Amino acid sequence: MILTLLAAISVQSAEPVEVECEVIVGGVRSDGDRPHYFQIDCPNNAHEAYQLQTLANTTAENVDLGLSGRVRYETLPTVRFVHDGESWKAPAGQIVIMAWPLFPTELARYAKLFYCTYSVWPQSDGRAANEDVACIVGGDQRPSHVRLAERTTNLAIANSRWLPVDFDYCFQDDFTIEIEIRVRRGTNPIDGRELPDLNTLPQLCETRQ
Repeated sequence: MILTLLAAISVQSAEPVEVECEVIVGGVRSDGDRPHYFQIDCPNNAHEAYQLQTLANTTAENVDLGLSGRVRYETLPTVRFVHDGESWKAPAGQIVIMAWPLFPTELARYAKLFYCTYSVWPQSDGRAANEDVACIVGGDQRPSHVRLAERTTNLAIANSRWLPVDFDYCFQDDFTIEIEIRVRRGTNPIDGRELPDLNTLPQLCETRQ
């Protein structure tokens, strides 16, 4: 009885086991192109490897790949899974497909960067829901410029995919997009302008609790 009790305590106090699994994408013709399919390959020698790979397969199959071609894509090379002593699970907050916003040409004359923070609730198909975006733009801080930065960020959010998990959570991150303007004659119209204060942006997940 004492030995059984000690064994149970030992199992419960053990640290969670974490492994990295490789993400393999297909249908990508050039760097930044959207992936048409992807799979997750986990180590064969992992603890409960069959259960781990089964979870990885199901997780990859659940990710919606209806993506737009109007952004630049980056796929996470590896994803993590954690065994909590009972079963394998995917940790929250893993953006398996990141869509990077392109700098709007309409802003090129007025700003050399825009900075946006956003929050989303990742869904069971990897898509974002309940998006909330706040942006500031370098150079002239006009409402029309901010709206353009927000639309650009929303397009990137709509085409990013989070690794699905079995619980709800709020995820917050940010984008900083910069450009370099080369002027053949005269002066650069955005040189010398004060950069925005990034600390003024809100903590969106905290405000939505």
